[in-house]
Amino acid sequence: MIKNSYIIEKIPTELIEYAMMDSDGIPRIRTSNTIANGIIESQFFYKKLNSEKIRKLYKGNYIQLWKENYEILKNIIPLNDIYCIVENENGEIYEFSKSISGDKFLSGGTIQSWKDLEGLYLKILNYINRIIQYQKTSKKLIGIETAIWNFTIDGKLFDLDPPRFLKDKEDSYFTRKDDINQCKRTIYRNFTEIGMKTNLLATVIIGLQDGNFFIPDLPTYWIEKLTKHLIQSIEDKNRRQKVKEILSKKGNFKSNFTKHPIDIILEAKNKEILGGINMEKCNKEQQFIFVTGPSESGKSGGINHIKAKYKQVKHLKIRDIFPEVYRDSKSSLTYDEWYDSESKNNFESFWDRYIQKAKEMSNGADVVIMDTMYGVKEIQYLYKKLRQNVGVLYIDAPEEERIRREYQRLRTDSPYTDRKADLSITMEQVAERTRKKDAKKKKLETFEYKDLVYEQDGTIVVRPNGIKFSKVINNNGTVEELYEKLDSYIESEISKVESRREKTQEER
Repeated sequence: MIKNSYIIEKIPTELIEYAMMDSDGIPRIRTSNTIANGIIESQFFYKKLNSEKIRKLYKGNYIQLWKENYEILKNIIPLNDIYCIVENENGEIYEFSKSISGDKFLSGGTIQSWKDLEGLYLKILNYINRIIQYQKTSKKLIGIETAIWNFTIDGKLFDLDPPRFLKDKEDSYFTRKDDINQCKRTIYRNFTEIGMKTNLLATVIIGLQDGNFFIPDLPTYWIEKLTKHLIQSIEDKNRRQKVKEILSKKGNFKSNFTKHPIDIILEAKNKEILGGINMEKCNKEQQFIFVTGPSESGKSGGINHIKAKYKQVKHLKIRDIFPEVYRDSKSSLTYDEWYDSESKNNFESFWDRYIQKAKEMSNGADVVIMDTMYGVKEIQYLYKKLRQNVGVLYIDAPEEERIRREYQRLRTDSPYTDRKADLSITMEQVAERTRKKDAKKKKLETFEYKDLVYEQDGTIVVRPNGIKFSKVINNNGTVEELYEKLDSYIESEISKVESRREKTQEER
């Protein structure tokens, strides 16, 4: 049954044969951006390679080339434990490796910290330097496919492809048969220092754009930061200067194939892509906070306190922003007709225009507070667009307290407006009014905002457990205690904006 193989560490033959059965009953396990065909016991996983594609792209003994590549690379960079690669009589090729736990992957929409991503990036740059040093001393070409998701987060290469086009500076017997652009990309990525390093950065950009992984604390101008690491890692002074000029857009560069890694990097820098989102450079350091919660929980009083105390904060009402968007649209529809049509039929464009108008009306404030937000779909889209620059403040309070406080508020002159006390109102009337408001808010999914958490696919979802997205403040004490909680939260948000601004200035 086994036609050809390279055994690194012996495993029972019957396990290999069992794997090749491709039984539908075998449990599945994820590896890289693919699905392995099964799992054998607890420490093994295997994946069936795309044998048909291999035969189309290469000629010769694929397993022999894979072996040569592995024998060199295992002494240069950390590899995941690989047991064997085998080919059966039908020409199907299987790779058997040590099982990797799901929290080690940087793909599949996983959430990682900036510190982890940057650390992995620096490790791989160092690995490439080791490979380049090997090339110099041995005078042999060797390389790796440097997609960042081909590595575990602790820095082990586990998706090992052999060099696929050149061998000892000549056409190997693994020559691609078509797609000249793919040929050029393969040479560039697998054999040259600049190719491997720029491809590494390009796949970070692509990974964040496509949602392969998600970095909640992604800093402003992260592309420039990673570009600086790339340039500094180049040991040859002349080559370093040349790459610096190209990546700073001062040097001339014209790619000879489509989707060149440098083109991807330059395009991203031009668009100022932050986690895959195009954002205005001048507005990157702003924080947008939507305040929500149950009726009479203290939201209005809390907002009035914040905007009166902090000059860095601008308060905008959602109901004031949309009329401005409507006027800009010059629509022939009435406002209500326009709002209903646009919010249903052009949802993303509708909220994109809202964001832009909010930025214009904010006068560059560090923190922009907006009230009151409804609907899970809406905040999910705004988070998709703004990422770390948007948040939710959920002010909560027990129903009995909310009714009592509202009763007292209505029977007292307002310190902020010309509203006078209504001494005729009863507690029962306030309770009925509050509960009716809560029922409306429930239909509009307001209460779901309390349970918004980060999901593994880089979105936010409603779930009681997980890493919290919304900041929940319980207004279950005195007014002074509420103000203290709000001060601590707002000062933290202002500090975050100032920190991002300082980092931006340093990176420039």
